[in-house]
Formats: sequence, structure tokens, C-alpha cells
Amino acid sequence: MAIQRWRLLFERAKRPFDMTEQMGLFAELLVLESLLEQGAGDVGAWRGPYREPHDFELATRSLEVKALGPESETIEIHGLAQLDTAGDKPLDLLLIDLAPTTDGVHVSDLVARITTTFGVDLSAPLSALGWAPPESEAAEVGLQAGPSRRIRVRAGVPRLVAAALPSPTVDAIARVRYSLSVTALLPFIDLNDLVSIVRDASNVD
Repeated sequence: MAIQRWRLLFERAKRPFDMTEQMGLFAELLVLESLLEQGAGDVGAWRGPYREPHDFELATRSLEVKALGPESETIEIHGLAQLDTAGDKPLDLLLIDLAPTTDGVHVSDLVARITTTFGVDLSAPLSALGWAPPESEAAEVGLQAGPSRRIRVRAGVPRLVAAALPSPTVDAIARVRYSLSVTALLPFIDLNDLVSIVRDASNVD
């Protein structure tokens, strides 16, 4: 298992991130930046690069981050655990709107802004992702952030979780990946501002 994970990591490091991957990383970095700004979490809370079920693990709740492009109609869910809670710890699903634009911010710009502003080292999580600064700006997509929306994952939110499947079926499944309609999630949105979302996530209910 360990050898397979290392092989996958090195394979990812051999190629540049495509637009979808850049958008996903950009969205997670925006959340990390907001967490650092508000003292709600540190770099250690960023668990997505290490292939843990949720992108961020805070003291009182978990955060899963998904980037939405202008034409996005679905989000991709990886595994039965990604939209499942861990014990009694609540889970928030964050939808971050991003638009490609010629004068937008690049992932490398955002990395530099975070490391300079907060004096943090992002080399470990970025290396785990297989990301490295590109050789030219042409390899990066300029992105502009739009609204951020929160969904508190609870009963009624559409998702697949292990508890909803028979035990023999769960044991037999090697990998799960499915698309979830953004339209189906809209009724569950309760916050629309990243600062408010992060501030609320850092509070104990």
C-alpha cells in the first residue's frame, strides 16, 4: 500500500496540473488563507493533500471543499467517506465559485501570498499533492474567486455513505466516485460568505 501511494505521488509530480486540478487546489488554498487570517486553523488542519477523507480537520468540525466553474453542474465525490461525518464531528461542504480570467490570480501567486503573509511553509502539503511552481505562467490558469457557499451535511443532503449500504456491499466495493448535482444541493445552502463560513466553523456549537 505504501509503495503504491508513493508511485501515485511521483506519477502526479511528472505532469502539470490541468485546469480542474488547479481550480481544486486554488479553492482549498483560499479556505486555508481564510483560516489563517481568522486564527481558526493552521497548515496542519489542511488534510486533503494527504488523501484523508476531508480537506480540512478543525477542532470542532470538518470541511470538504469543492470548486465550481462557470459551467459546473455537478461536483465529483470521491469515496463513501467524503460526505460522511466522523463520529459526532459535524461536516461542512463548501462550494467555491471560480472563474478563469486573463488577469486572475494563479495558484503560484496564491501560494506566495499565503507563505509571505503568514510565514508558513506549504512545501509538505504541496509536495504530497505533486504540485510544484510551473516553469512558465502559460502553464497556469488565472482565476477569480466568486461567492463561497456552505452546506451543513446532515440528513436530507443527497450523498452516498457506507451506513446506507449493506455491509457485504461496502466490503466488496474497492472504489467509489460519483457526480452530485449542484442544483440538488442549493436548497441546503445556509451561508454565502467565506469569512462568515470560516468564522462559524471555528466556533463550538
